[in-house]
Amino acid sequence: MKVKVNNPFRDLKESVVRRKGEEFEVDDERFNELETRLPGFVEPVLENSEKKKSKKTKVEEDGTA
Repeated sequence: MKVKVNNPFRDLKESVVRRKGEEFEVDDERFNELETRLPGFVEPVLENSEKKKSKKTKVEEDGTA
């Protein structure tokens, strides 16, 4: 899964500084670890197919195009 950085932090596992807006790949276990230790610092990035699905669902719920 891809995640997006909301707040800069030092990624000790990768030995890099993650900057706001940066996107990088993590597995589910790593995402859960980041959320536990740094809540709100990263968020999942929706892939293109998920974005389209989310838009379609929102349109269907709202009844607007």
